[in-house]
Amino acid sequence: VCCHVLYTPLDQTFVFEPQNAIAFIGTKDQWSKADKIVSLSKDRGIPVNVYEDANHSLETGSVHEDIVNLEDIMERTRTFLKD
Repeated sequence: VCCHVLYTPLDQTFVFEPQNAIAFIGTKDQWSKADKIVSLSKDRGIPVNVYEDANHSLETGSVHEDIVNLEDIMERTRTFLKD
């Protein structure tokens, strides 16, 4: 089974109609609009995880918050791939 992990996807990512996917996006992504990515993901039944104040690299500028977010992202990725 092929799985897609969409770390900070672009709008164009959804042209390829990913299936069996999970998405991660930051609210301050300078390459993608988080609300559009959330909408595109939900329209396709893709769980999407949104990180407040995170940019396209999923960084917030706070090392502590970035580590907490990275732990969450990796745990959600592990769980998704395991299922």
